[in-house]
Amino acid sequence: MTELQARTDWNRVTVEHIRQACELYDAGTAVPKRSAQSTFLLFNGRTYPGKFIRGLAYRLATGQELDPNRDYVGGVETVRFFQNLGLTTHHRGSVSGDNAASYSNATPPAVPRPAAALPENTPQPEVRRQDPQKGAVAELLRRRFGAVEKEARFPWLAVPTTGQMDGTVRAIFQALESMRGHTGFASFGKSLCCDFSVPVERLLIEYDERQHFTMQRAQALEFYPSDLSLGFDRSEWLNACHTIRATDPTPPFRDEQRAFYDSLRDILAAQNGVRLIRLRYGAFDWTGLGADDQLSAVLASAESPDVQNQIASMTRQMTVQPITRVVKVAVVSHDYNVADSDGLCDYSKHFARINKLCDEQGCDTVLYALYTWDKTSTVARIHDALFGELNHIQRVIIEVGSPPDSYDRAEIWLRGQQSPVLAHQRFATSSSSGYDKQAFIADLTGRRIADALLVLCGETNIASLVRASGEFSDPHMFADKLTKMNIRVILNPIHDYMRRYEMKEKRRYYSTNGRIVISVWNQGKGNESHTPWTIFHDGAERTGAVQELPRPFTDRPDIRIGIVDLSRF
Repeated sequence: MTELQARTDWNRVTVEHIRQACELYDAGTAVPKRSAQSTFLLFNGRTYPGKFIRGLAYRLATGQELDPNRDYVGGVETVRFFQNLGLTTHHRGSVSGDNAASYSNATPPAVPRPAAALPENTPQPEVRRQDPQKGAVAELLRRRFGAVEKEARFPWLAVPTTGQMDGTVRAIFQALESMRGHTGFASFGKSLCCDFSVPVERLLIEYDERQHFTMQRAQALEFYPSDLSLGFDRSEWLNACHTIRATDPTPPFRDEQRAFYDSLRDILAAQNGVRLIRLRYGAFDWTGLGADDQLSAVLASAESPDVQNQIASMTRQMTVQPITRVVKVAVVSHDYNVADSDGLCDYSKHFARINKLCDEQGCDTVLYALYTWDKTSTVARIHDALFGELNHIQRVIIEVGSPPDSYDRAEIWLRGQQSPVLAHQRFATSSSSGYDKQAFIADLTGRRIADALLVLCGETNIASLVRASGEFSDPHMFADKLTKMNIRVILNPIHDYMRRYEMKEKRRYYSTNGRIVISVWNQGKGNESHTPWTIFHDGAERTGAVQELPRPFTDRPDIRIGIVDLSRF
């Protein structure tokens, strides 16, 4: 048994994670490297590769990527895993599970065979590939705006039932139904996501790959009202649809579904005062020279007078202009052994008054020590409750879970963004596997917060101190990546005190080249530093520059708040 197998907790995977994994598979966002041969999941009337969906669901639940060749197996073990969740499987000719009877007459999943040669003029189905242009667009947006959310979701962006559709949406829906007779392509109530979101700009960006340009999409575009504010040229998209005529046969109604969902994004974004820009496949090389200038041109041209008026109106209603740099940080710590009257040892009961006090100090960022929020808390953790009474705070960083062992995700709450950006701690010690460390490195662009980077607890062990020489081994070139990303601040929330001498030295190392490293942890471990935070700037410790607020709450003297004014560094 590998080390990772020993600490893998499959109990964290729920049916909801399975559903999300199946949706990613259906959308072509996640596909296995090999076809399944013997073990399949039967879910919502469809057949899925069992082992692949199991591993994908684990990643969704924990943020941890498993190696299917090393960390878990398929076959009978995967069948048992799905059965424990009450799901149905097909394994080597046998259907089993709580709903096996409903699949008793189902056709067994077909084992993929080599494709026979097709006539030369036979239309070829679309092959799903990750377009490198999309990654280039993501990096351009991050460099320009700082915090960019991928696969963003919003309460207003969901598939309406037929009774909830307005006239335009209903006309598009009915036209798509009539094209080929497919009627089941809309999952009513489903939350849709957008490729990229820039919260401080109320801006969404969709990169439309080739498979978006279908005759179904052309049909939908024909129903758009002439006064609908769009961040793209409708006639250009219509011409591309008629020229490319892409098809995607998996599932059979995929073209209708994609066209309908794209239309909902366009229409609902406009109705909710959000600017949605579309970038067309093949129109520009986003990996080449001039990409920054081209993006500027696209952003400027997409601002129609109607959209500009909407944005100006919303800006006037805001009490705070967005801050694109981290300027003043509040660090928050407490004794994690002290329980409130509700029996919880987290911050949730005091969250509002802590944030209000930090806001009164003019802070734009609140960094809580980890073990922040017990998810059993009854206190509302939503955007409006978080930012509604605040004037300065732009971002709040917390960790959510169930103590003591499953605090497994950090949430980055941003003003103007209804849902948080999520991050998962990838590893904890220098001896962690290279696989986990590579996963952390791959996460870096998604961890960016304005000009700061979020590094969770023991992830500071990405580099190692060589005691014999006193120098650092940085095989993953983390320090170089900080420089290339123009990171000015590292935000490092920690669970509790790290006693080892080298932890301070690592923070000092990461602070070179003018960076600031801010670490904060909870007290209560015992035999720990009196001060629950450290600050390093340009290789020197500057913890003394933190202004601690004297006893902010008399009823909870263990709650400590420090203010870090980065303008002084």
